[in-house]
Amino acid sequence: MSEGTIHLADQDSASDLDAAARRSAPADPDRLATVRNPPPAPSPGRKPHVPALAVPPPPGSSPQAPAGFTSDGALRYATEPPPALPRTSWWRALITSTLAPPLPLDERTLNRRLGLACVLASPLLVGLALVIGLRGDPSTSSPTLSFAIIIARALLALGMLAFSHSLLKMGERLFTPSSRT
Repeated sequence: MSEGTIHLADQDSASDLDAAARRSAPADPDRLATVRNPPPAPSPGRKPHVPALAVPPPPGSSPQAPAGFTSDGALRYATEPPPALPRTSWWRALITSTLAPPLPLDERTLNRRLGLACVLASPLLVGLALVIGLRGDPSTSSPTLSFAIIIARALLALGMLAFSHSLLKMGERLFTPSSRT
């Protein structure tokens, strides 16, 4: 039979389809039958792939570790990839190549820089404490709530002033050269 002589609307083919549909229809419509397919045949030009039972240990690992185990004793399967090598960032390499190497700091230079930072941060905290402490009256209808808000702001401002004072004293001690030798 050739392609030209095939009649697709043949009566026999329609009855064969109906019979096949009745045979394959499950008795319970909620339960579907499953069929296990045979494994695919290997292609003729290639030899069949046989999975390895274990991955050999990486070079430099301990010789007493059996095959299939890493040097720390963890089991490694044949399909598991080897552990990733640490990656270096191209951005970090670019930055380190363009910057000058840092100068070694002695203790005196480090103390002067820390002292200067403390002395410069202290007036900023004083200004912030004044802004918080000298705010206007909160517009609430309850006098008790207004009193509580004013007291909380005052305590916060006093705490910031005390911290600013301690920063200033610490900066003074770090910035001035010590008499100790």
